[in-house]
Amino acid sequence: MRGDPQQWEAYAWERYSNKRYEVEDEVNWEKSADYIYNCAELFEIQTPKFYFLQEKDARMTEALGTAKHDSRVNLRSDANWTVAIHEMAHIIQANYMKDRDKRSAKGDWSPHGAIFCGILAVLYEDFGLWPKVSHWTQYEASHWTQYEVNEGHKDPDFNYMRREELWELGILPPKDLSFESTMTYWFKQHNRIGRVNRRIGAGIQGMFEVMVSHNEDPYWVKAREMGAIEPSNLFADELDDDEFLEMLLNPAHGYDLGLRQGYHPSREGKEVLLRKIKKEGIKVFLDGCRQMVIDEAIGTYNDYLHYNYPDVIQEVHCDSFDEELEETEHEDMRHHLERQRRQRACLLP
Repeated sequence: MRGDPQQWEAYAWERYSNKRYEVEDEVNWEKSADYIYNCAELFEIQTPKFYFLQEKDARMTEALGTAKHDSRVNLRSDANWTVAIHEMAHIIQANYMKDRDKRSAKGDWSPHGAIFCGILAVLYEDFGLWPKVSHWTQYEASHWTQYEVNEGHKDPDFNYMRREELWELGILPPKDLSFESTMTYWFKQHNRIGRVNRRIGAGIQGMFEVMVSHNEDPYWVKAREMGAIEPSNLFADELDDDEFLEMLLNPAHGYDLGLRQGYHPSREGKEVLLRKIKKEGIKVFLDGCRQMVIDEAIGTYNDYLHYNYPDVIQEVHCDSFDEELEETEHEDMRHHLERQRRQRACLLP
């Protein structure tokens, strides 16, 4: 079709991917209906009307399924249940096409274009039928494309949008537009984690050295005296990306990112969030995130000391008790001497 240049390639891509991932091939009307409801629920759109039509129906002579705008799905009575998922990808794309000018001028919005195929892949992945490919990975980690199907002869007309590309357009299930997901996508773009993660372990150890040298933290001072593990032994020079994001987005010891307050999981909410970051200044924001991760790592290190080196904690408590006792004894002596001085003063003529 003139307005649908990769239609047949998209069919082949879906068919070969289902074969590759061993998706069962059978006619099951109940399963077809379930997936129509599940697709609508996943993207939080209105469930379209759907009908099962006989093979002899004039509308179904050349198709196993059809989708009309965002309101109706027709399935031929002999259609595999995966056809329901395919048609729902059309319905979902039609819902987003309503405001595509506001969304972005970018992207292939043709009936079986890159956006449609990206939505289709998300549906198969989120239902556990295809494995979720890792984001920001090499080409080989993607689902089969025409490059593999054609045994190395790349077809330039075929493409599908990966999740990170759909995220830029706001075309993902709302759960993937949560604060955590949005920040994860943003950080993994342009290797932003790598820009603030360099020598972060050394930074934590450096703070440890300063605190110990100035006797600012009794636990750390005692940990060194007793040969306990130090931050440099616990944290690598660079944290794993997932570990970095976990410390930043789900802190157990420090403050949460203020940007979370008032965030709404939607395309509009995502865009508001990104504008706030840009207004603050990306470098300033990244530097602040780095410090938050360092603070969280320090809290993690303190927990490690408490759980794995109880002798360190006990020694500090004993030293603290002795100091308090000594201070109390000195204070009692001062009161005693003061009472003696007053008594002597009363006896003077």
